[in-house]
Amino acid sequence: MSTEINSDVLHLNHEDIMEQKRQDEIETKKFFLRQSELENERRSKLYTLIGWTYFSAIVLIGICYILYMTIGTNQIREIFQLNEDVLFALNMSVNAFIYSLPAFLVACLGSLTKMLLSQNSLKKAEYIKLLVGAGLIGVLTFLSLKSGILLDLIIEHKSSINLEEIDEKKIFYKMIVLCFLTGMFSTTLFLTIEEKVNSLANKIKHS
Repeated sequence: MSTEINSDVLHLNHEDIMEQKRQDEIETKKFFLRQSELENERRSKLYTLIGWTYFSAIVLIGICYILYMTIGTNQIREIFQLNEDVLFALNMSVNAFIYSLPAFLVACLGSLTKMLLSQNSLKKAEYIKLLVGAGLIGVLTFLSLKSGILLDLIIEHKSSINLEEIDEKKIFYKMIVLCFLTGMFSTTLFLTIEEKVNSLANKIKHS
């Protein structure tokens, strides 16, 4: 009697195992079908995007060709000719960008100096963010001094000081030193705030 029961149990277990294998095979097939459907959908979207890109390029080329045949070369040159104001703005933008590079580098140097002199546990990404932020603040300081905004805020417009008589080289070096100090000050401010926040977080955590 017990032998018959054991054989029935083994038979049932064997059937359960086979059924489980069938279910696993069905689930595997469904998974691969879903993956193939997703891959086909991605390919169709990519092909659609490429097709629309080519179509837009052809339409743009056609419009340009129609304008060229209709308007003419001379009028197209006059349409796309830059005004003096635009050229002046582009020239000043390039000059200001190149002129701001020393201020950015000097502010980064001031920030790096402050980080080397202080004890902190910042990560590499935070170091880079702090350096870039200090450099941008240095550029802002440099441009505000160069544009005369700070002088307008500090002194009156009808001041007796003649800024044209001041040596331009001394002004440049003074601005560079100020950018260096600005980088150090901004880094000091950030490190102080970071230290206060960490200490406050530790107090709340241990309380």
